[in-house]
Amino acid sequence: MQYNYSLIKAESLYGDLTATGIIQYFDNNKLIMSINNEHMSNCKENFFLSIFSKKDGVLVYEASVSKIYAKNIEFTNIRFLYSKNRRLHSRVNINITLPVNILKKSHKEVINLSKPILMIAKNISISGILLESPLNLPLDLNFILLLPISTTTITIITETKRKFKTDCMYNYGCKFKFINKADEQLLRKFILDNKLDQLKYRNVTTK
Repeated sequence: MQYNYSLIKAESLYGDLTATGIIQYFDNNKLIMSINNEHMSNCKENFFLSIFSKKDGVLVYEASVSKIYAKNIEFTNIRFLYSKNRRLHSRVNINITLPVNILKKSHKEVINLSKPILMIAKNISISGILLESPLNLPLDLNFILLLPISTTTITIITETKRKFKTDCMYNYGCKFKFINKADEQLLRKFILDNKLDQLKYRNVTTK
């Protein structure tokens, strides 16, 4: 009962259905949320539930829709996935090597490189990416990245927010925006799928 009256966001696995509201009731097997003016059709798919708690941060669950009323949604088969106290968006480890061919000085000229810079994408969220390189690059240098996810490639434009050094490598913490808005949903599904896979692996290795 400790999360009753907490803010909650429900999002379908593919990100096409969302609802926000307040938790009216929550125990181990049932959660009822009141929704803020959204119209939800009578769907039976699974949802990710993000609960915003002042004490515990953001807690994420997976659950099935049981019933939909005029202003309430009831979920069952509730399974805890993870908590994220620090960041607004969940990150997943990817460790993908990226050849960077195009650079951009913040809000200025675009630079096409004759020889690509190799960078490693260490982890990613829906709004940020951590890049690693042996090169000490200026902080105002941004990257146009072709990011392979699943069976396709999406393009993002980064804005470097911080730089730090670990051992002999430089790390660049970047936020980014999408060239194509549809790519956001592709990346969202990729992150959620990989987050679940990493959680399953962690559960297996800790048993």
